[in-house]
Amino acid sequence: MKKKNSLLFLFLILVLISFHVNAAGLEYYLSNSDQNFNIINKNSGKIFNVKRDSYVYPTIVINNSSEESVKVERGKVTLRFDNSSIELTKYDSGEYYKLLDNDVTIVNFNKSTDKIVVNYTLNKDLTGKDKIIEFRFHILDNAKTGTTKVYQMDGEDTLSCIVDEASYNCAESLYTELVYNIEKSSINTLSSIKVDGVEVENFNENTKRYNISVDGSKETVNIEAITKDSNASVSGELGTRKLDYGKNTFNIEVTSESGVKNSYVLDIDRIDTRSKVNTL
Repeated sequence: MKKKNSLLFLFLILVLISFHVNAAGLEYYLSNSDQNFNIINKNSGKIFNVKRDSYVYPTIVINNSSEESVKVERGKVTLRFDNSSIELTKYDSGEYYKLLDNDVTIVNFNKSTDKIVVNYTLNKDLTGKDKIIEFRFHILDNAKTGTTKVYQMDGEDTLSCIVDEASYNCAESLYTELVYNIEKSSINTLSSIKVDGVEVENFNENTKRYNISVDGSKETVNIEAITKDSNASVSGELGTRKLDYGKNTFNIEVTSESGVKNSYVLDIDRIDTRSKVNTL
């Protein structure tokens, strides 16, 4: 009887070991949507270049590299993100996520300022790599140049698998960090030019020279130039400028965040209303 018990115990140990083999074959991680399931983690040094007002799509991936299929029952994913540069946005469906597998069902979704927690079920036998859930993040217009991150929390996210109708934690997530480098803007145009607080008529960012006339009694004007991109800088003959009679030319230079320069010219004609009578 003892021998039979010993054999049964050994059998159970072997079964548990086989479970761990399956567990060792499961990888649960965050990928960039266009990376074809590649694992991107904080040690890889991979950086994705993005522009302001663009979108990125972090995606949850489960990979079973073991030889046997695993029945994945449920999972939990926790994402943190840099909310000073990016924001989670909704799809056309009105949801903050997009299901990439017909076998995925969202059980619970919680969103805070800089964190997402999603509980879901996955009713399928997993035999390889599978994209599960995609998220949509917007790079903010006022995002600072440099790197911003979306990452999946290590130790907080788990997968539950079913073997012989018994559930167990079959894998913990890999710590995954997606690093996005926000490129410097090359926009170097103006959105308007103002003279004494009044916008120059028919302004167009691609038209580089303007001509206006002012009354001869005006000895000075205040010139203001507004950049289309708040990250660009403007210089030149701005502020309060003295006017001579006749044509006065003022140059305005716009420099993009990336250092590309662009020029505008403003001609102001001060009408000479002085008397031209020079006889006795």
